[in-house]
Amino acid sequence: MKSIYSIGIIGIALFVLYWLIQISTACSFHTPSGSMSPTLLPDESGLVNKWKMGARIFNIFDAAEGKPYEIRRLPGYGRLERGDVIIFNYPYLDSDRKRDSIAMNLTTYYCKRAVAVAG
Repeated sequence: MKSIYSIGIIGIALFVLYWLIQISTACSFHTPSGSMSPTLLPDESGLVNKWKMGARIFNIFDAAEGKPYEIRRLPGYGRLERGDVIIFNYPYLDSDRKRDSIAMNLTTYYCKRAVAVAG
């Protein structure tokens, strides 16, 4: 009985560790289109480094239900540079929201290259 209990604890710990890594460190994505060819081909997989810009923290349940939510960022170690590949959720205007805010589609990712940066 002791071994089943320890396997359950290890499984829960691994699950929590997996989600902490997904939220704060890196996550996987699939390239949705061929717009980044030849750098990224359609349906190619990759990992996003969330440490450079800082990971986004928001209430995913409110976002999925279409409720207003606030996005915050963890501190990052760098800045966006020209030529960086950016992975982001597709933004759209929602008539129920304020004019100065946008919503994001949590199921659609875009991959683009930074061509202009501030400064």
